Amino acid sequence: MVHSRVIVQHHAQGIRYKDLGGRAGPYRYEYIGFRLIAKSPSRDYLVSKTADYNSTKVVVLPDDDTVRVELS
Repeated sequence: MVHSRVIVQHHAQGIRYKDLGGRAGPYRYEYIGFRLIAKSPSRDYLVSKTADYNSTKVVVLPDDDTVRVELS
């Protein structure tokens, strides 16, 4: 799950999105359906859980206070 302060622009298929509004605190936007494939000191690299080996859609998010990646 990805929690974000800003809308995450991506083209990955199968991602569910919720706008939790102001009640959610600083992380208003929630994205479900990502799989973390790699992490660097400054970036998170994600793909859709529904992606196969032919998929080229990788979502790169900054590892800063605008997003929080929750693994389960």
